[in-house]
Amino acid sequence: ETQADEMPDWAEYFSDASDLGLPPQTTPTVPRDWAGDRTSLYEQLSYQLVFEDLDADDERIAQFILGCLDDDGFLQGDPEELADAAGVERDDFIRVWKVIRTWEPAGIAARDLADCLKLQLTRIGQEDALLYRLVEDHLPEVMAGKIPALAMVLDCSRERLQQAATLLGRLNPRPGSAIGKAPVNYTLPDVSVQRVGDDYVVIVHESHLPRLGLNQYYLQLLRHSPDASTKHFLRQRFKQGMWLLRSVEQRKLTLYRVVCCVVERQHRFFVDGAQGLRPLTLQAVADEIGVHESTVSRACAGKYLNTPRGLFPLSFFFPSTLQRGVSSEMARAAMRQLIAGEDEKQPLSDGAIRRLLAEEGISLSRRTVAKYRHALGIPAVHLRRRY
Repeated sequence: ETQADEMPDWAEYFSDASDLGLPPQTTPTVPRDWAGDRTSLYEQLSYQLVFEDLDADDERIAQFILGCLDDDGFLQGDPEELADAAGVERDDFIRVWKVIRTWEPAGIAARDLADCLKLQLTRIGQEDALLYRLVEDHLPEVMAGKIPALAMVLDCSRERLQQAATLLGRLNPRPGSAIGKAPVNYTLPDVSVQRVGDDYVVIVHESHLPRLGLNQYYLQLLRHSPDASTKHFLRQRFKQGMWLLRSVEQRKLTLYRVVCCVVERQHRFFVDGAQGLRPLTLQAVADEIGVHESTVSRACAGKYLNTPRGLFPLSFFFPSTLQRGVSSEMARAAMRQLIAGEDEKQPLSDGAIRRLLAEEGISLSRRTVAKYRHALGIPAVHLRRRY
């Protein structure tokens, strides 16, 4: 068994380790925006009510109206019926409602989508007759990208109609939807790859993780306690603690070796981007670093790698194989590049993308092309066409 006189090595290893837990966080000194401090649409709009010069009766009407808004910021119900429900005069209700419709975000308290878009057009000074007509009478056709047919109906050029449709596409159809949602959880990278000259350096991050250590009080107790049973108990616990700490260090070393292997195998990614990715399996990495495949799998699970090309889950670097030498990520990257360079007046159909990919040695079915395009967030051909 470990003797008490062996403890100084542990003390040196765990110097200043009695202060366990997360590293201290500094308090941000920048002022927080009021919109970020309130967690619901109702609270944020109530805050704006403070700045209106309303009497007590109008404030009660305003609070009632705010309670009638759904999560997207739309008024639920007919204003006249809501005025009766609130027990107030219709004119008073309409007057306060109009005040609320001038608040942020633009389009709040609208009756429907068309009303919401018109409020936003007015706010940005775009009260063009064509825009209003599109909003009131032709929203489904605009959303479906039926520009040629609409141009004939409205007797205007395709170019003019395309400009109007593009402007409408920049408006927010759900002004209240981004308010009151859960706070954003930012992903912290577990490992970083930095370029130094012609080489890439792997750095494992630990600053955001809890620090593990052995309490100095019990170390001193192990050294000086006259009770044999107490010493025996503490020796066993120190052994368990050391085993845990060695295991954590081993996991960190395994992660480092895995990432070093990935950087070597996927070197072309760091040069060419996603199209440089090559098929890679967990087993291939496990064989190279001399561990079991399950060990590599556990080391990669839930880990993120920060690279000069952005933040990626470590699993991103193990793309599946579509065919000999081609990965799904390579195919997506090639598709993205083709669409980025297409003629906006004659965008590529899924069939045309399939043929062009085949010329580059990437064989996909038309259905797979459509699936990848959807995964990349790229609209269908008729929605990408510009006039």
